[in-house]
Amino acid sequence: MLGESRDVCKECWPSLADSRGEEGRFCARSSFLGPLHYSQRGRQAAAVGWRGVGGCVTLLLFPCPLDHPELHVHGSVSQPSVLVRLRGGPGRLLEEGAPPSRLWVEFRSSSNWVGKGFFAIYEAICGGDVKKDNGHIQSPNYPDDYRPSKVCIWRIQVSEGFHVGLTFQSFEIERHDSCAYDYLEVRDGHSESSTLIGRYCGYEKPDDIKSTSSRLWLKFVSDGSINKAGFAVNFFKEVDECSRPNRGGCEQRCLNTLGSYKCSCDPGYELAPDKRRCEAACGGFLTKLNGSITSPGWPKEYPPNKNCIWQLVAPTQYRISLQFDFFETEGNDVCKYDFVEVRSGLTADSKLHGKFCGSEKPEVITSQYNNMRVEFKSDNTVSKKGFKAHFFSDKDECSKDNGGCQQDCVNTFGSYECQCRSGFVLHDNKHDCKEVSAAC
Repeated sequence: MLGESRDVCKECWPSLADSRGEEGRFCARSSFLGPLHYSQRGRQAAAVGWRGVGGCVTLLLFPCPLDHPELHVHGSVSQPSVLVRLRGGPGRLLEEGAPPSRLWVEFRSSSNWVGKGFFAIYEAICGGDVKKDNGHIQSPNYPDDYRPSKVCIWRIQVSEGFHVGLTFQSFEIERHDSCAYDYLEVRDGHSESSTLIGRYCGYEKPDDIKSTSSRLWLKFVSDGSINKAGFAVNFFKEVDECSRPNRGGCEQRCLNTLGSYKCSCDPGYELAPDKRRCEAACGGFLTKLNGSITSPGWPKEYPPNKNCIWQLVAPTQYRISLQFDFFETEGNDVCKYDFVEVRSGLTADSKLHGKFCGSEKPEVITSQYNNMRVEFKSDNTVSKKGFKAHFFSDKDECSKDNGGCQQDCVNTFGSYECQCRSGFVLHDNKHDCKEVSAAC
């Protein structure tokens, strides 16, 4: 487009209407700019720009001589300060200081002037150095389809000491398994040799991106065939709140996220309602065959006003056994204040095995079926060390077909055995029973 000869000056359109798009031409000549077309101040203006070419600059080429009148180029209609005045011969203007996607071109002459006028060619130039703490970048011609055979490179730099964050608003680039045709490439640095973060294409928005320094490098490439809507992405300076002395106000752990952060807690603790402090965690739904449970805050004293419920579930035909390794809670035989309650089943009205408190370890407890409920409760006064217990699951062979036993089946850990009632003895096959013969 920009290499056209001056023969284009022979062509002109009798209009100065808005010119929009990635490239084009506009002109004015004396046969058109007669007195009827002038305002009282004696000037004629044309708005020239294009939609949504984020991060682009405006390139104006004036291949024809400009007669005596002046041509003014402004940043925009709303910002009328003159960026450049052209007078006389042809000129080339590469304007980077104005708003990126719009220029205001104004042609001035006196009411009695007659001349050839001017002819200009414009084109959207994508990419460039972007030194801002936040902004917006789009593929050329967005949200319309990008043009073929484009190569755009943006070098983003935010304030020193910060990182660059990228959040994609939309993304639609020709799809290919290895992104060989059209793609957006992002590198962690300021050059093509910087560490590659990713090469993206297709219709899925990439995940948020964060640089390791204050610089980020983007390259958009389109081939000569299929064109899509392209992409729109916001960039901003990313603050690592967790590196501050107070770690973002987090009591235990601070996790930095793009554009924000969140607090987390050590194992055995959970976030309090204020999302900053941590408090002892407890309870849960457990489906492992074996494991352990402890009072909140273990091995430290449990906090007041806790109500923890563990629901243990094993596969069908299994039973669960609970064995306490340590036990110490407030209370006595009544268990009115702090206590541990164990039930077969998952609800508060399931079969009760026992309600325990004090410092005496309970005996091993085995569930009636394949589930167990353990509840710990503390009041708002005395706190003790609490408890530690482990649980294990064992298949109950007797639960199916009585284990093959003719009379009684007794489940044992890891196995089972058949037994016979009074007046019978176990057969050699260990399953059947035979009647005891009378003594001679």
